Amino acid sequence: MENQAIVDLIDKTAESRAGDGDGMWYCELIVCLAALAKGEFASLVYNKAITGMDPETDRDGRKRVWELLREAALKVTPVTTNWRVFKALVPIIQVMDPLDVPDAGGFHTFTLGDAEKKKGEAWLARAYGEERATREIAVTNKYAPDYGDYLRMVIASIFDDEKIFNFLQTETLLILAMISQNEYQMTATHVLAYVRNGGTKGGVRLLIKFAEEVAEAIGQKIVGFPGLDELLGTV
Repeated sequence: MENQAIVDLIDKTAESRAGDGDGMWYCELIVCLAALAKGEFASLVYNKAITGMDPETDRDGRKRVWELLREAALKVTPVTTNWRVFKALVPIIQVMDPLDVPDAGGFHTFTLGDAEKKKGEAWLARAYGEERATREIAVTNKYAPDYGDYLRMVIASIFDDEKIFNFLQTETLLILAMISQNEYQMTATHVLAYVRNGGTKGGVRLLIKFAEEVAEAIGQKIVGFPGLDELLGTV
């Protein structure tokens, strides 16, 4: 029953998002499933994502699917502080054609100089607001400067890099991952970042609804976002 419910959910999501063309639907679905500790179903989502992509004539399209999924894991893991999304890639690796792995290797380089520190600080200000970003930077510089440097390096190398996902797409994945883990209080920061940077309040509600639908399909229930209307009323 659970497997069939997942298959139905995958089919429904793929059909409703068929015109998007950006690959976000399967990234969003796998992020939710992984956050709900059901990452073993990721291979079903992957197989649906590459349906119709001929290995001989659309190898680039198949490689793009893997690029997006790998990037989703890279974006989500540092914020959710667990490895569920990365673990969800394992069942995909077990079924995918090795030729569908991009030739370029890693997408990111990790360095920490003045430029990277400034990038990290600018991204924090964009996401959290100037006042909070300044406060957090000051606290980490005083009490855990090595962590502060690590944080800015990760932000500059992964989050500030928008070659694959732009800011709103990244925040979309973070919101879905955290709300699926019932971390709605921590999600608030990302909801505000989403709206302040061009996302709509209606879009936030759709994300919460989608996470709830995924949970329901596998027989789970998440708390959603109590106080969402009040939070959205502040922006």
